[in-house]
Amino acid sequence: MLNEPQGMPAAFYDWGVNVCGGGERFADCSCRMGAGRYSLVLLIKGGLDLRDGETVVSLKEKDAVFFFPDAVHLIGSFKGVEFIRVDFDRDYLKRQGVFLAAAQAYGIFRGSPLQRFALSDEEFSELYRDMLALRQKLKLSKGVPYAADIIRNSFIGVVYDLFLINHVREGSRPLRKDSKVELTGRFFKLLAKNFRREKSVGYYAGELFVTPRHLSWVLKEVTGKTAGALVDEMVIREAKQLLTGHDLNVSQVAGKLYFSDASFFGKYFKKQTGLSPSAYKMGSLLAV
Repeated sequence: MLNEPQGMPAAFYDWGVNVCGGGERFADCSCRMGAGRYSLVLLIKGGLDLRDGETVVSLKEKDAVFFFPDAVHLIGSFKGVEFIRVDFDRDYLKRQGVFLAAAQAYGIFRGSPLQRFALSDEEFSELYRDMLALRQKLKLSKGVPYAADIIRNSFIGVVYDLFLINHVREGSRPLRKDSKVELTGRFFKLLAKNFRREKSVGYYAGELFVTPRHLSWVLKEVTGKTAGALVDEMVIREAKQLLTGHDLNVSQVAGKLYFSDASFFGKYFKKQTGLSPSAYKMGSLLAV
């Protein structure tokens, strides 16, 4: 890897995602990038060449490139190049659940092993800011309450920056402020931050300045699921993780997810999964 100590970065042991660079420079080298990982590289200064099989792709300042594990080699000299890079592994992406499904719908994580984007000043600034924010969040210790969720939300912000950039490049005209894809990205960012406390479609529609009906229609068009279904999917995924963790009882899980009481949580959970929270928790214990 580039400009890193030997071995896996500490953040990978803790979270499954890592950020390196952000003003640092590449060393002169020629090596495989993203070994075993997905990577997103943003060039801050200078230029470099990437080889994808027999194809050479030249990158310049304010370019972003996304590539798959073990797919790309660097070539040439990179003296003076400044960059920031986000790496994440397959398992971390899978754990994001609904966000992975949306990613596949956009075609970001399939198809060509190397995708290059020449960014506008606005796109560069937003992506760079979100990558720096993720790097800062990764300094949190595991003992910080909701540290994993804080990092996940920051990571999702970077991913959805990439979704929107990709959509602009594939479309025949620039995104409008109220376009389907941008609204979907804004919804997912809002959902990631608020799904524990806010579970009504009306709340998200209000925050996004659209009607609940319009929001659900747009999300159905883009993701194949309504707003309500996406909210429920996020809540249930988190509930299952908490129940499987064995450290909390059902009442405590209900409290973590801001349900009014354990009884209401139980009815909600059973409606979505067909099992009571207690039965699900017992099943996860027996599976250990």
